[in-house]
Amino acid sequence: MGYWYQAPVKDRTVGLFFNANLSWRDMVFFSVTGRNDWVSTMPRDHRSFFYPSVSAAWVFTELESLKGNPVLSFGKIRASYAEVGQAGSYYKDFAYTPSYGGGFYGGTPISYPLGGVTSYIPYYKQYDPELKPQTTKNYELGADLRLFHDRVRLDYTYSYQDVKNQIFDIPMAGSTGYQELISNGGRITTHTHEVNLAATLYTNKDFTADLGVNFTKYESKVKELAPDVDNIMLGGFVEPQVRAYVGYSYPVIFGTGYERDDNGNLYLDANGLPVATGDSKVIGKCTPDFNMGFNLSLRYKRVSLSTTWSWQSGGQMYCGTNLVMNMFGATEATLDRDKPMTLTGTNINTGEPMTAEVSLEDYWNVVGEISEAAVYDTDFLKMRDLTLTYQLPRIGIFDISVYGFARNVFVWAKMPNLDPESSIGNNNSGGYFERFSIPNTASFGGGLKVVF
Repeated sequence: MGYWYQAPVKDRTVGLFFNANLSWRDMVFFSVTGRNDWVSTMPRDHRSFFYPSVSAAWVFTELESLKGNPVLSFGKIRASYAEVGQAGSYYKDFAYTPSYGGGFYGGTPISYPLGGVTSYIPYYKQYDPELKPQTTKNYELGADLRLFHDRVRLDYTYSYQDVKNQIFDIPMAGSTGYQELISNGGRITTHTHEVNLAATLYTNKDFTADLGVNFTKYESKVKELAPDVDNIMLGGFVEPQVRAYVGYSYPVIFGTGYERDDNGNLYLDANGLPVATGDSKVIGKCTPDFNMGFNLSLRYKRVSLSTTWSWQSGGQMYCGTNLVMNMFGATEATLDRDKPMTLTGTNINTGEPMTAEVSLEDYWNVVGEISEAAVYDTDFLKMRDLTLTYQLPRIGIFDISVYGFARNVFVWAKMPNLDPESSIGNNNSGGYFERFSIPNTASFGGGLKVVF
């Protein structure tokens, strides 16, 4: 059992924890932990929260019948359950000094008080007096296998995560006198499958080849938000946005889309041009179908070569750069301005099938106002790095090697013109929203490594 005390500048966290571990014949392992925190940043009646964990593992290759097996050298099955608590910040209603601004200027007044009058206004955020800590429950099941005297290593993990009482900034009507309510209101579940494979493909005195592969598939789904709230903005503009939306995977792209008939065909107006939806809707799913990573290491005598690759399948993002470039005729797709575009769909006035030829200028002038036109698939294959190393003969106590590397020098993507991992910052809802981002840079270099 233990105790700790943590005291930041204004806040205080006090906690107790315990940990117990049991094992039997180096084959069965069991562990239990528990922790309770008291956090001063929460409302008085919700400052204490407890979260336990339990894990178990069975190394079944310790069975007498499997010991010394030439194929399966190690095998373990594991399972665990854990809870994690996360406190928020709560303040009672208070008044603060307002700030003023207009145009390109914003901030506190140059001279305050104004005209000899000192004033304060209610803070624009309201804090729920029943605010509770966020709770994350995680269930995990997996297996670890080692084959052929550990030359092949295979791990699989399935996990289910349930996040409850998420703390959100919930928008409020301005008529209330507040802009946001800090309250609990979210529940998101996540299913994850992860596979890791590492193998020594070949090895002898002069040559070795090692391969590593990892596979990840996950899907998060928004189960609920705050009462009477079915979606919350996470980032973006007034339109489009990245949102958490009840009943959908997390997150989604929300904005104006193409108006379509019941069969999914585009509605076209009398001029043969697409028609936008009157209201915003979900126009893109951000979560990829899966991600994979590959790393290959080769060595021949003193020369080594290693490379790392990434592959993403599925997922979508909003790419505002492509939309604007298409509108201004600055992309390869708009190079032949004299060639008309043929569109097929349904006449919105008659409901009959329709085929029309329209100019690129007319098309992009209309489509440039439809956010769905900027939603692209984010499938890509990328070489993260390539490194070549030469190990010099040993000089006394020194091991010296020289190396050269290239990073981010190759990417193939479904989305034209840009790297799907481009973004407008680190806080833009996971990189699913892009407009005029700075391109990712390639880098080349080398060095000398000395070990003694």
